[in-house]
Amino acid sequence: MKKFHVSASGNPEPCTATKRACPRGGEEAHFASQKDAATAAIQEQLRTTETRIAELDKEHKEVQTRVRIQEARVRFLEDGHSARELHERELFAESAPLELREHFYSDSPFNWDWSETFNASGATHALITAEHGQGRSAAKDAALHARLGHRGRQDGKPPLLDSVTRIARPDFVNDNEWQDSDERAVMATHLPNALARIEKEVAVGNTTAA
Repeated sequence: MKKFHVSASGNPEPCTATKRACPRGGEEAHFASQKDAATAAIQEQLRTTETRIAELDKEHKEVQTRVRIQEARVRFLEDGHSARELHERELFAESAPLELREHFYSDSPFNWDWSETFNASGATHALITAEHGQGRSAAKDAALHARLGHRGRQDGKPPLLDSVTRIARPDFVNDNEWQDSDERAVMATHLPNALARIEKEVAVGNTTAA
């Protein structure tokens, strides 16, 4: 029975292999008609195109993030900070997750100890916007902004600001204390996509460095 496969150039064609195994693959790579082979070729091309689009989108977002970091560094100096202060922030920022680095170059509206080098408020609101967009319901807003809060909450759980501050530190990956922490649990509830994205980035970075 005549069979068809998809050639290396992506075109459907008759299979001529008789004595030896076909280099295009086994039964899963062969079809009963040229039409079926053509359909498979189109589907493969679509998958390749979708993969490339996703790669380009990721690259574009990374470029945008790096541009924002550079703009934040410029604003930091324009706001009257010295080159020495900029260098101090750079030392903290260079090992932080990429999407949080720009927030090392802006001042926090709060006077907590860790706010001296990291604007957790700005970072948290940026993550919320990326996660939920602008069109949130009043109920979701109330729950989320209640969780933003300050320390000393009645439920004993840390505010979301503390969670984002801790995830900005590069030493939490493979740290059982972080994995079991209330900070991570709070972020998993309110910013699960950001949590997964940042943990994956830092884990990949650590694997590469190792």
